[in-house]
Amino acid sequence: MRGSIALVLLSVLMVAVMDVSAQSKKQEGLVVGLETGQAIGAVALYQLNENLQIGSGVGVQVGDATVIYLSPQVRFLTPIGIADLQAVAEAQLYLTFGDVSRTAVQVRGSVQKWISEDFAVYGGVSLVTLNLDPSVIAIGLLTPHLGVQVRL
Repeated sequence: MRGSIALVLLSVLMVAVMDVSAQSKKQEGLVVGLETGQAIGAVALYQLNENLQIGSGVGVQVGDATVIYLSPQVRFLTPIGIADLQAVAEAQLYLTFGDVSRTAVQVRGSVQKWISEDFAVYGGVSLVTLNLDPSVIAIGLLTPHLGVQVRL
């Protein structure tokens, strides 16, 4: 199963780095933002080209337990041909520390719109969250998230 997941991620990476029509004139550089959903936090990403962002999020989740999270991630972006929208596929390692500590792999899907050359809004859902702790089986589906990001 790990081999299949690695093959899928490699395939997506290969497609993401192919030349596709640009969504913005400025393609590379630092992108920072705020996001809310199951938790609230900040994200810093480096945009390598119009199709690939790599970085990490950090934030806090308050509820039954209070945790701080760290989420190294990679985002694959592609235009969908409707009103300059982009489809975003994201894979992240979700690490929590605090009242509850856990490690999970999360796959999310979003739709993103660059309002201007340097400001975007996005929203989507976590398609699947797989807990990596063998003592706990947890699968999360369809957790919504919203965010904004600014290209620096």
